[in-house]
Amino acid sequence: TISGFNHIIDKIRNIISDARERVYVSMSEKELPFIKEELEEAVKRGLKVVAIISGDSDLKGAVVHRIDKPSGQVRLIADSSYVLTGNITGSDDDTCLYSKNRPLVELIKDSLKNEIRLAEYKEVKAND
Repeated sequence: TISGFNHIIDKIRNIISDARERVYVSMSEKELPFIKEELEEAVKRGLKVVAIISGDSDLKGAVVHRIDKPSGQVRLIADSSYVLTGNITGSDDDTCLYSKNRPLVELIKDSLKNEIRLAEYKEVKAND
């Protein structure tokens, strides 16, 4: 468990910086600015970056899926090996779980796949 907003953001930044292949992130546009630079650097390093975000935030070079995301909820997977999930509000009371536990990684991966499917469905419906 990682506690405190600043510690959580630092951990997210480190996970992204240490990633070697891909990064998937799901969060609202409110939290995205805290890690946007690291995500864009990951793209420049040749990593696949997929972001599931709300709002009109721009993320150069990343695959972006738009979905209504509640503020504070964050999920991140790096290299299909590391996961961070929890809520961040900017408080020292914020907590997130960081794990390499394979079943948890698979669970969060399935959750992100479902969010992507929902975003794609909404996009198709909007274009009809």
